[in-house]
Amino acid sequence: MDQNKKTERIDDEQFNIFDERYSGRPPCDVEPEIDVLEAKKDPNAHAFRELMMYEALANWTIGFYKYDFRLPLLDDETKNFLRRQIAKLPKDYDLAAFLAMVNRNRSKCLEYLKKALLPLDPDVPPLTENEFNTIVLTHFKNAFPGFYRSVKQFFNDIPAEQVVLNLCDVLDDFYATDNPEEMVECLLPFIRNYPESVIGNVLLGYSYYIQKRYGNAIACFEKAELNNSWCMFWDTDLLYFEGVSYYALREFESAIGCYEQALALEPGMPSTLNNLGYTYYRIRKYDRALEIFRQCMDEKRDVKYAVNNYARTLLAMKRIKDAAAFVKTAPLKVSPGIVRRIEKASERGIDSSEESHDACADDDTSLAGDESEEQKKIRPRNGEQFSNEKLLEDELEARINSGVPVFGRQLKMYRRPGEYGRQYIIPIGRLDLLAEDADTAAVAGVGVGGVQLAGVQVFVIGL
Repeated sequence: MDQNKKTERIDDEQFNIFDERYSGRPPCDVEPEIDVLEAKKDPNAHAFRELMMYEALANWTIGFYKYDFRLPLLDDETKNFLRRQIAKLPKDYDLAAFLAMVNRNRSKCLEYLKKALLPLDPDVPPLTENEFNTIVLTHFKNAFPGFYRSVKQFFNDIPAEQVVLNLCDVLDDFYATDNPEEMVECLLPFIRNYPESVIGNVLLGYSYYIQKRYGNAIACFEKAELNNSWCMFWDTDLLYFEGVSYYALREFESAIGCYEQALALEPGMPSTLNNLGYTYYRIRKYDRALEIFRQCMDEKRDVKYAVNNYARTLLAMKRIKDAAAFVKTAPLKVSPGIVRRIEKASERGIDSSEESHDACADDDTSLAGDESEEQKKIRPRNGEQFSNEKLLEDELEARINSGVPVFGRQLKMYRRPGEYGRQYIIPIGRLDLLAEDADTAAVAGVGVGGVQLAGVQVFVIGL
């Protein structure tokens, strides 16, 4: 928030009063109260209106990486609300630019956005990546084809850091495709030049996430978090993505940590509570899992998943009578597959129903929200084939992560905070897979393509 120019006009006391009185409330409820303050010539009214709209704009635009312009961005009531605030904040050009984008008026969008970017003081430093993220990327995303090349022309008149100019070259191409592999290819050359870029790492991490390349996704999100900044997603979103990714890699304790951090920041976050419970189920902490699934049902959160998981957990605990009784009283129907297992266990008087993860997941009743809407939309089209090289990479990575020997050696993927050994970036290109011996003691640093990896024996797998 402190990166936005308009907040420079708002002092800490005004922030604190706004947070106490208005933050988190629907803006349509806050608006009349601020109107009353304005009529009374309260000196804080203008600042409160700006903060109200900053919070509203954040709620409309943070939490996803692109707009789907086949759907209306805002309903008519919200657009009218936005128009009223623009009339009362006549120099708030980023709001006017946002409304112009919503109305698909490209020329006005660019006109107002340039005014929003013009520095308040001609001697201010060049526009930073964080400011570009706050004022431009998060709000406008894929505004229209060629948007970022148009924005780049602003910087003939407005000073900007080189990273911002290079981002403008990348983002139009990134948004021109829905194929996550192509999205990755757009971003990798930029990341090679700006490995610490928050924008680059969040977008690359999300591209890997929807491609289900979870090790790479975690590495990118870790790099972004090390910068203590955000881009396009809430902190809770990134924690959720990491939780799903750690779970997919069977690093259950790390998944639990991410889900619990996300819930501490946003207790009502969809999908997260059920997924936390199911992860406890996977590590056989059944009492804790039952407690969480019961909370889901009591609070009517992810109930269709929690119902099945509650029954599944009772079954795993060999509480067959309790499971059978729950089937009759559950708030929703329990999955037929789980009901059959309960019935068979009842008939035998024993429980032989403890299931593998794959068996649980196959009926799509265990994890809530484990595939984002973007993942559902961005799948290979019928008939589209991946390259043989990618299939081989997938197979080798899966074997290494599963502990299966590769090339006669017990290997593990190279992994450090912010780094993962698939498509590993080095100054002269990329390594398809970078792995290290799981059993060999540390040795002297080994040079790989110009990169010094100290303390490990490294195996470069070139495909």
